[in-house]
Amino acid sequence: DRALRELQDFVTRVPPGDNQYGLAIDALALQFERRGDLPAAVEVLRRLDGVHRMVYPRSGFHGFTWLVARTHLLDLERQLGRTDRVADLVQELEGWVAVADPDFVIRASLP
Repeated sequence: DRALRELQDFVTRVPPGDNQYGLAIDALALQFERRGDLPAAVEVLRRLDGVHRMVYPRSGFHGFTWLVARTHLLDLERQLGRTDRVADLVQELEGWVAVADPDFVIRASLP
């Protein structure tokens, strides 16, 4: 409960384009997931929709953490059986990793 509260407070103070924001969002979603509240975890991860526009110009670790969070969202949407959202996320991620090595961890997680 304490970690959940602190993470919720933290994400309100960090700008969405900051790498710490993406890491905190993913950690917050994981806390909801551990509680069994997958819809809340998805809602939290959806806060990263559109953040790639702020993250990718800096790329590197910032871009990778965004991709990891998007892959986490993909996994949760699959668990919830939301096939339309899964298809959209797969298409989005395929676009981002189209030129990545075949064994790149994000690319390997896609169907």
